[in-house]
Amino acid sequence: MPAAQPSSAKPPVNPVPPQARRSRTQAGAGQQDTVADLTGRPHALAAAYRKARRDKTPLAYVLQRADGWSARVDTSTTKLVVVQPEAAFSLQVLIERAVRAGKAAWGSTGPVHFSIGGVPDEETARSWAVHLYGVTHEHLRDVLSY
Repeated sequence: MPAAQPSSAKPPVNPVPPQARRSRTQAGAGQQDTVADLTGRPHALAAAYRKARRDKTPLAYVLQRADGWSARVDTSTTKLVVVQPEAAFSLQVLIERAVRAGKAAWGSTGPVHFSIGGVPDEETARSWAVHLYGVTHEHLRDVLSY
């Protein structure tokens, strides 16, 4: 289980979420390019959810809203659904630190959905989505043996 990180603007990059979409960020951004941007695409969420459910992996995506960008991970697409307390706690600490430090406007934690919002730009939101996905995927991989 990864330990909670010190407060920083951008979490480290972890495993690649399975939904690949073209990004509006600069070329060569790496794993962040694979996070789905569902801004203005309400029907795309259902398709991305079905694909993640079929693959039995967490769903990671970003959205731009009135308060800025948000990053979200949904584990209801996996066999286990609920992230166990030890992994949920590390995500909660990470998200709360970012909110307290003013790096995000709000956060929401588990046990099925994890999100952080009001971040300043798409790149930061993508970094968060990749990190949230990585922690949940690693935890569920250990529990489910994928």
